Amino acid sequence: MTKKRLIFIGAPGTGKGTISQMLKSQWNYVHLSTGNLFRNIIKQDSALGQTIATCLQAGKYVSDEITNAVIEQTFASDANQLRTQGFILDGYPRTLGQAKFLATLTPIDCVILLAVNDFSPIIKRLSGRLVCLQCQTVYNTNVAQTTPKVSNQCDFDHSTLTKRKDDEPQIIQDRIEHYLQSIQPVIDFYDDCNQLVKIDASLELSKLYDAVVAVLKERYERIHSP
Repeated sequence: MTKKRLIFIGAPGTGKGTISQMLKSQWNYVHLSTGNLFRNIIKQDSALGQTIATCLQAGKYVSDEITNAVIEQTFASDANQLRTQGFILDGYPRTLGQAKFLATLTPIDCVILLAVNDFSPIIKRLSGRLVCLQCQTVYNTNVAQTTPKVSNQCDFDHSTLTKRKDDEPQIIQDRIEHYLQSIQPVIDFYDDCNQLVKIDASLELSKLYDAVVAVLKERYERIHSP
């Protein structure tokens, strides 16, 4: 499958990160998660890192100004890799301002909206999420396909897994509400550009992945057909 420039849109817990990891593993995409980018900055213990940490721990989103600057720097420093391998943006853009800024940096081939109607399973799913702080692989004790082989241990580097502070139930609820308030203009923006494809995120994980791959293959054939 030819590499594309992709965006995944979806509420916290809809599977954006997991599906991105699966595409990265099978197709060697570059997975650009704003969450991971922010956490790497936080590790540097800078003033910027402290500002970002305060937002994330409170379940709030980082400002457009900071987020756009981080994305712009990432595109500048990794330009060759992003062009040759293709990329998946996970967690960006979250606002209309971010979407318009991204349009000045790069074309986008497809935007996949992982949609759900009932958020109660999402809250339960996120409450079981664990992450490896070394390689950023995400596991979930409530999802069979993403349970670590050894309890509380990363399958790849054997580091101890950690529960994120922003995966507490009340913070999850706050994040979902914030997402719902800000995302509709982004959805409308990409829908107007004929780039948006909606997929039911309540599907079982393997079926959700198959649905995403089918969309990407169909999208590429349609774009490049004579």
